[in-house]
Amino acid sequence: MKLNWGTKIAVVYTVFAAAMIFMLLRSCGVDSPLIEDNYYNKELQFQSLKTFQDNVVKFNKKPIFKSVNDQVVWVFDSASNQGAKGTIVYKHLSEPNYDREDEFSFDEVTELIIPRTQFNKGIYQAEIFWYTSQDTFYSQQQISL
Repeated sequence: MKLNWGTKIAVVYTVFAAAMIFMLLRSCGVDSPLIEDNYYNKELQFQSLKTFQDNVVKFNKKPIFKSVNDQVVWVFDSASNQGAKGTIVYKHLSEPNYDREDEFSFDEVTELIIPRTQFNKGIYQAEIFWYTSQDTFYSQQQISL
């Protein structure tokens, strides 16, 4: 069967339209959660967080992450972080239901140890916010558990 050029153009447009409708329907069924729930408030706090991040660099206080013997260990600078208090927010990058938040305070020991069984496997974005009597600090690290 021989098709003329007008019929061929109609077939190409029909196939293209069907493909676009298929992709549209398929994309509507995919869940794509945002990492941040409230981008606007985060943007308003950006300059203060930038200052807190600069404090980490200026005072060389970046927390060190270790995964040792089925434990998640955060090591902080011991000399200047005694009496520090803060929070660590773990954001699972592919499944927001696995997010968690831990509060901490240091008296003498400046290590934070958490059993690895409390985490689901995956890549997390750890946001650490802590303050001492003199300064406030903020650090963001991507960790794999």
